[in-house]
Amino acid sequence: MRLSPIENRRGTLKQDGSTPAAKPTPATTECKARSCCATLKEIILSPTWSNFLIPTTIGIIVYVLYKGLFKSIMDRVAKYCRSLRKIYDQEGINSSQAVLVRKKIRRILSELAESDENAHALEIFWRTSYYDPLTKLRREKRVDDNWFNVMVSVFCGELQCMLAESPRHAAMYNLYLGDLHRCV
Repeated sequence: MRLSPIENRRGTLKQDGSTPAAKPTPATTECKARSCCATLKEIILSPTWSNFLIPTTIGIIVYVLYKGLFKSIMDRVAKYCRSLRKIYDQEGINSSQAVLVRKKIRRILSELAESDENAHALEIFWRTSYYDPLTKLRREKRVDDNWFNVMVSVFCGELQCMLAESPRHAAMYNLYLGDLHRCV
C-alpha cells in the first residue's frame, strides 16, 4: 500500500496500512495525586459548588435561623398573652399593668415581617388582648354601656396605632377594627 505524502506527514498510517500505537506517557505521582484530590479552592470555584451547593447551604441556614427566631417570638408572645390574661382576671382590662403588657406585645408584633406565622401571632394577640375581654364584659351585662364604649374606643386606638406603625398587616388590623366596632 502506497501512502500519500499528506498521510505520511501526519503519521496516521504505517506502511502496512495500520495506525501507529499511541506513545506511552510517563505517569508521575504528582499528576495522579493532583487529579483525584482537588484543592479546596478548586472545589469552591467549581460550577457545581458555586451554582448549586452554596445557595442551597445559605438557604438552609437562613431557614433554620428564621424558624428559631420565629419560635422565640411566638414563645414571647404566648408568655405575654398568658400574663395578660392573669392581669385581666386580677386587675381588670383597664389597669396600668394591662396597658404595659399590651404595649410590649404590640412592640414585638410591629417588628415582625409579613408571613402566615406572624399572622398567627397577631391573631393570638388580638384574641387575648381585645376580643375575649370585650366579649366577656358584654356577656356580664352589669357593665355600664358608656364605660364599655370607652374601652372599645381605647382598644380601637391601640390597633390604629399598630396600623400606623406597621402597615404590613393592614388588612388584618382593619378587620380587627371592624370587629371591635361591631362589639358596640
